[in-house]
Amino acid sequence: MFSRHVNLHLYDMIQRYASVAGVDASDFHHVSSPEEAVPLIFGDKGLAFLNRTGAWRIAPHGITMRPLAEEGLRLVTNLTVRPDTKSRLIGEFVKATARKLDALRRPVQQRLSLSA
Repeated sequence: MFSRHVNLHLYDMIQRYASVAGVDASDFHHVSSPEEAVPLIFGDKGLAFLNRTGAWRIAPHGITMRPLAEEGLRLVTNLTVRPDTKSRLIGEFVKATARKLDALRRPVQQRLSLSA
């Protein structure tokens, strides 16, 4: 699992959700970078919670990655812009962000549930 300082909110949310679901890890290691997870995954035949970028960085090592799709684990992203902003740069940024968030909502791979 990534260290708490990497993403405090997400770390606490996963821990809380696992506790409520009654999921206990037999062994638990904290990593600060995806590369630190590789020997733990292979050596202990375990799994790692990583963000998408980190998972892609270690995928060439022969590691399969799947998105974690659990209804109780959701992050909300908010983009706030003044309605009277006339900047073309800001307008294009808002449009690009909306397209990216829309693309992220569509699942690309099979879903992996903590309860399965």
